[in-house]
Amino acid sequence: MIRNKASLSIDRAVMNGIQEMVFIVRVDEDGLFYEFVNQAAMDKTDLTHDSIGKTFFETQTVELAEMIHFQYTKVLTSGVPISYEDSYIDPDEKLRHSKTRLTPMFDPDGQCTHVVSIVQDITGEVEAKQVSAEALTNLETSRSYYQSLFEHHADAIFTVDLNGRITGANPMGLVVGQLPEEELYKQRVLSFVASQDQRKALINFRKATVGIYIDFRVNVLQKENKQLSVLVKCIPIKIQNRTTGFYVILKDMRELDHMV
Repeated sequence: MIRNKASLSIDRAVMNGIQEMVFIVRVDEDGLFYEFVNQAAMDKTDLTHDSIGKTFFETQTVELAEMIHFQYTKVLTSGVPISYEDSYIDPDEKLRHSKTRLTPMFDPDGQCTHVVSIVQDITGEVEAKQVSAEALTNLETSRSYYQSLFEHHADAIFTVDLNGRITGANPMGLVVGQLPEEELYKQRVLSFVASQDQRKALINFRKATVGIYIDFRVNVLQKENKQLSVLVKCIPIKIQNRTTGFYVILKDMRELDHMV
């Protein structure tokens, strides 16, 4: 008898040392009754030592009691462990998220006498997923805004790498470049600059690679030996604060020059 009491004390000490919430529910013909609740469970719920020997409906709100009773009934009907995720309000009025595993315990005759519930707090994981989902939604929104601006911008826009090679172009950029996409993306942006302006363009592009951004005028080559005067603006493309390329914007200056 003394040995049994000692064993029971050790078991309770181990149970109370577990960070997860542990509930042991007794199953009998009169219903389901709390038989043991560890300290973590009492700290994180409204259950106390006075809850021992009582049913879900005597210790929980009707809505919560019905949900818990439903899950326990599934275990009793199937005779196998189940897991489910849920949320609850802790004593500090904070919303917590949990993952529960219910395991039926049987006597030598195969009769289920208890159900052991181990509840793991997954609030951090759920909140991290929510933050990631919000960030992804914001990213997709930003991409949509960028894509719309890029596609419908009235000026020619090229994306170029740090070597000045074209990696993308908006529709107006294709018009100015006067080449199919597959050919345009093999070119360096300087190859479209008139020979008399190439040195100026190269100097200013090199300045941009070291963080000095200057708007400048050049002439770009068109078909039939024609030239188009444009204002060039370089905007850095940054990933994690590192410049990986540039947006090169070419603004057609013919209308302004004509007005002047």
